[in-house]
Amino acid sequence: MVNGFTAAVATGDGRRACSYLTDLERKNLESGQGLGVFKCPEVFTNADGVNKEFFARLKISRVAQSGSKAVVSFEHVSDTMKLEKTGDKWKIAAIASI
Repeated sequence: MVNGFTAAVATGDGRRACSYLTDLERKNLESGQGLGVFKCPEVFTNADGVNKEFFARLKISRVAQSGSKAVVSFEHVSDTMKLEKTGDKWKIAAIASI
């Protein structure tokens, strides 16, 4: 699921990238980008500052799960992603500062 998200960001597929996010994280992204100018898919396709090449190179190094929450760590970077199980699916609850 995380690899699907990073691949979607790397290829500029904002709609698919947003499908991996919790509703709250989508709203957080929209409110943090130009005072709500962008909808979630546009954050990954139109907004400046999304380093697509960085996302293409991300490799998962560790997943620490506790119940319905998990934290994903990546090789060679200190940033993490927080995951949350919603129903029977895992979603990204926080992209962190990636």
